[in-house]
Amino acid sequence: MSEAKRLHHSIFDGRQVLVQCQSPKRRQTSSFSIEIKGLPPNVRAEDIQRWCNAASVTLGRASYGRSTGIQHVRDELSKFGPLESFDLVPSGPRPTKLKAFGQFCTPEAAAAAAEKLNNTPQKMLGSPLWSELIYSLKYLPPWKQFMALRDDLVALSDQHADCKIRYYEADNEGRAVDPVCIRIYSSDAKALGRAKIAVETMLQGEVLASDGKSVWDDFFLSSEGTEFL
Repeated sequence: MSEAKRLHHSIFDGRQVLVQCQSPKRRQTSSFSIEIKGLPPNVRAEDIQRWCNAASVTLGRASYGRSTGIQHVRDELSKFGPLESFDLVPSGPRPTKLKAFGQFCTPEAAAAAAEKLNNTPQKMLGSPLWSELIYSLKYLPPWKQFMALRDDLVALSDQHADCKIRYYEADNEGRAVDPVCIRIYSSDAKALGRAKIAVETMLQGEVLASDGKSVWDDFFLSSEGTEFL
């Protein structure tokens, strides 16, 4: 009990930790345990053992997870200026890495964040944080339109090697999303401009015409017409 009180609210590896004594079992006379909360995710048992002079240490799984890490990254970015948007890329239920796009209100803030945060150790994450200054655009076509254009979009991506063209048709649980997110980005503004023209031309499609006049019928507004299209 005295060790728990001594260590409670003390500092371990730059963090203030919470310590409490675990309730002993009936007739227990030795090997009493304490529980330590607030440790960094990459903590080692031997470091804790030396810190609190324990006979042994058992590490459990980190109680903080994805949402805490995401908020930490947002907070780090916001130190350089207000964010207009922060979009997390869908990555499946158990990703080893997460990717996000942060858009700042000013180019100066974006440049400063990319320079200062790139490859910086993050105790909260248990790994470095990588950042890159890019130019980016996002499109949200309906799922049906995306499915009709997906193969063409893949071919377009191969044609624009200096600009990444990515689409996200499912959420973190693997469920289809509607609309679908298409994002194009590059560190080269001119490369992004070329890809932008190609993607927007594809999304706009071509006007169906007959004898020089556009072809349209209100049938296409009905559910049957939508299925036909």
